[in-house]
Amino acid sequence: MGGVPRNRPNDVTAAAIYDAFDTAMPRSDLVAMVKQDRLGEAMLHVLSLLHRGTQGNARALTDALATLRALGLENTARRAAIQSLLLER
Repeated sequence: MGGVPRNRPNDVTAAAIYDAFDTAMPRSDLVAMVKQDRLGEAMLHVLSLLHRGTQGNARALTDALATLRALGLENTARRAAIQSLLLER
């Protein structure tokens, strides 16, 4: 798959997605939950972040996508990013 574009987009949602796939760190509290065998609880938090992200909270969207990636769910993060862009339109 392709890499991250060189220039950060001006659009808020696109920029949040760009950050998630470029430099953003995952939410350490959610990664810790997974290490404590609390994957379900962590995923509920990620879903909540995604929802807030689609409502305009760019930081929540970046956190959700970066955390999904850190948990090995790269394809899920990519699909969620695409859906977020489509929902914005």
